[in-house]
Amino acid sequence: MNILSFNIGGKFFGLISLILLLIACGHQTDQSEISSKTLKHQQQFNQWQKTQDPVLLQQYQNMINENLKHKLSLYELTYTAHHLPKNCEIFRFAIPAEKEWKRIIPSLQLIEKLQEVGIFKQFQIISTYRSPQLNSCVGGAKKSQHLNNFAVDFKVLDEHGKAYSDYKSIEHELCLFWQEYGAEYKLGLGVYPSHSYHIDTVAYRTWGGDYRTQSSPCYQMKVSEMQNKS
Repeated sequence: MNILSFNIGGKFFGLISLILLLIACGHQTDQSEISSKTLKHQQQFNQWQKTQDPVLLQQYQNMINENLKHKLSLYELTYTAHHLPKNCEIFRFAIPAEKEWKRIIPSLQLIEKLQEVGIFKQFQIISTYRSPQLNSCVGGAKKSQHLNNFAVDFKVLDEHGKAYSDYKSIEHELCLFWQEYGAEYKLGLGVYPSHSYHIDTVAYRTWGGDYRTQSSPCYQMKVSEMQNKS
């Protein structure tokens, strides 16, 4: 090897090393932000929990978990992970009125069903019940099924607990399930650009990121199939 090729190779190696270092630093920053957010939400949960009746909280968690195959934490059952204005964060955690407790069970069972049939390996709940105070604070929809404890927002994860890179195939499988079994389960399916999903069991319908039926990939798939058959 002559000196020129060594210098060129050294510069190339240095450039690659710099790129890898920047990628690693970016990944560390992302992980740090996630950890900071998780810690903040855990602290908010701890503060909220201290203001609640511990017996009531335990009864709520037990009643729901008795009807599920995979037990959920109280944190998951009372959490809203969505970004909130600072003045609304006090309402991030909430428990519904006792008469509404059972309403969320069919939606959670349906998510377990989707997991069992192999559409995804794991799931992460990001929103369940939403209190009227939080809904008012963020200007949420007045008819949101989160207000009535019927709805669950969640993300799907692979066997390693990571987000799927091929999220389009997940959406396709969810839409196929919605088409075939949605009416039977009264499945309301929201498909959002953030690769998160809404499920409730109030009525058979679907919508996309702007909450219109036409923006849902499930609706678009159904229309496309009908056109192909005609």
